[in-house]
Amino acid sequence: MVMVLLDVSNSLVVNLSETSEIASRNNYLTMIGAVVFVVCTLLSYIFSSVDNINAAKIREEMEGVAYTDNLTGLSNRSKCMQIMKQLDDGEYENYTIFSIDMDNLKKINDEYSHEEGDVMLKTMADIIDEVFGKKALVTGRLGGDEFIVILDGVSRDEAACFIKEMVMQIDEENRYLPDDVAKLEVSYGAAYSDELENKYSYDVYMKADLRMYEMKEGHHEKRKGEKP
Repeated sequence: MVMVLLDVSNSLVVNLSETSEIASRNNYLTMIGAVVFVVCTLLSYIFSSVDNINAAKIREEMEGVAYTDNLTGLSNRSKCMQIMKQLDDGEYENYTIFSIDMDNLKKINDEYSHEEGDVMLKTMADIIDEVFGKKALVTGRLGGDEFIVILDGVSRDEAACFIKEMVMQIDEENRYLPDDVAKLEVSYGAAYSDELENKYSYDVYMKADLRMYEMKEGHHEKRKGEKP
C-alpha cells in the first residue's frame, strides 16, 4: 500500500513538473511573441514616419523649385502673386511695396553680352536679398530686370533706411568693377498700403512702379545732359 502511494506521489510530482515546464515554455513563447509584436509595430511606425518625412521634404523641395527664379534664386512671379493675394485677404494690414528696376540691362546685353547681363541681374538679386531678405515677406523677380520687395509693418523712415542700405551696397559693388565693365544702375519706388483707401496690393504696387519710372526718367534725362 505504501509502495502504491509512493508510486502515485512520484507520478504526480513528475506530471506537475512536466506541466510546470510546459507552462514556463508557453509563457516564454508568449513573451517572445509579445516582444516581436512590439518590435514589428515600432519598426512599422518608424518606416511610416520616415516615408512621411521624405514625402514632406520632397513636396517642400518641389514647391521651392516651382516658386524660385532659376537665375537669381529669388522668388518668382508666381510666388510674388501668392503673397500679394495674402495681402488682399487681409493677412497683413500695413505693408510697403518696392518696385526696383535695373536701368541699363538692355545696354549691357547689347554692348557686352547676355551672359554679362545675367551676372548683373544675379548681383542685383544678391544685394536685394542681403538688404531686405530677413525682413521681407517676399523678395522676388517678376521677370526681365523687374524686382519686387514687400515688407510688413515698417515705417517710412525704416523703408528709407532699407533703400539707403541698398544704394550703398550698389555703390560699393560698382567701386571695385574695372572701368571697362558695365556698372550696376537701378531705379526704385516705394508705396505704402495706407496711401490708398482700398489697399488692393496691385494698386499699391502700381503706385510704387510709377515712382520707380519717374526716377528712371530722371536718370535718363541726366545721362542725356551728360553727353558731349
